Amino acid sequence: MKDHLSAIFFLEACLISFTNLNLALIHKHIFSFISHLFRGV
Repeated sequence: MKDHLSAIFFLEACLISFTNLNLALIHKHIFSFISHLFRGV
């Protein structure tokens, strides 16, 4: 039972870090896109 819970916690931690990584990448893309728009003006 304890191993099962630790496995779930491990999976959740991986999922959270993966989501944070994706959010950081998306934020970087949006920022570069906006700065590109401002440069084009």
